[in-house]
Amino acid sequence: MEFSVESRERLIQRGRVYLDVLHARTEDGMGDFIVVSIGSGVGVVPVTNDGRFLMVREYRIGAGEEQWNWPAGGLEVGEDVEQCARRELMEETGYQAGELTYIGRFNSAPSYLEGALHYYLSTDLTKINSMRDEPLLVEAGLFTKEEVKKLIANGGIKHTGTIAAFFLALEHLASANE
Repeated sequence: MEFSVESRERLIQRGRVYLDVLHARTEDGMGDFIVVSIGSGVGVVPVTNDGRFLMVREYRIGAGEEQWNWPAGGLEVGEDVEQCARRELMEETGYQAGELTYIGRFNSAPSYLEGALHYYLSTDLTKINSMRDEPLLVEAGLFTKEEVKKLIANGGIKHTGTIAAFFLALEHLASANE
């Protein structure tokens, strides 16, 4: 497929989020395409020594509701991806990651969204502090594998990256136990 960007026009920018129009050449001629950039981020699937999954319930502005998710956040300029994972886990839950294993990278809407979410599986957790007081962060909770599956089935977990990372984490945990 032929696709080459001839020019890019910034329509709006707020911090690290921006909206651009790409003027691009395709097989059918010229076309305009909208791209939203949110930057890249990191999510952590934390698993306690007794096999429970540590999640956070947050108010999600775009969805207009509270949802359970993995601790996650944006990469700061120049920040290492693994260091961001450790920072986000500590900030949102008060737990320190022992071992971190990279499990994947996702684009939640690749047709128009730039930026990726990198996910890590975290084991050997140590409780250090209480969770940070953030305006949209409601609580942290521990769930069994079956409880997480039920949350997915009943709509308590709706974020595609959270769901995909859960199943990747299960595969990594199963192969580690073989």
